[in-house]
Amino acid sequence: MALRMFAALALGDALRADPAALQPPAAARPPMPGMARLYDVATRPELPIDPEFRRALAHYPKLRQAFDGLVRRHAVLHLPRAAAAKTERVTARVAPGLSIELRPSRAAPDQVFVVIALAPSDADSPRALFVRRADGDYLKHGLPPLQDNGFQLLLDRDDPLVDALGEEDAEVFLA
Repeated sequence: MALRMFAALALGDALRADPAALQPPAAARPPMPGMARLYDVATRPELPIDPEFRRALAHYPKLRQAFDGLVRRHAVLHLPRAAAAKTERVTARVAPGLSIELRPSRAAPDQVFVVIALAPSDADSPRALFVRRADGDYLKHGLPPLQDNGFQLLLDRDDPLVDALGEEDAEVFLA
């Protein structure tokens, strides 16, 4: 018992003497993407948010802040967090000039339509849908060409994007 206490105290002394020892080893830290990559992911709809990029956003708070700013700056439309009861899933979101509705498919119960309706506008058509979860995690989906002032996506019911759109604390951006 005394030997364990001595070992614990020695470890505590070593960590206080070298705070860097508390940091994960460099190999465990995700590589930090450069500003050009950050900008490209925020502005080019064909570039996904891959797992490595997602890990970097989660690991580096200032990187996430920069990405948040880029997404907000380039968004054509924004839906803030939804006002729903804590136990309910959000099935519709509405803001001036934009509405998003999740509709179960009648033909395939394991699929959901994401129906995005825009007010008529002379502004450029959005090309990507971003969802920022309450924990700061982002999801992104490219949008098809605008048709009749809207978009329609058919996704699997268990698609992470459908799950995120149903979260009341998630924010939605169209860029």
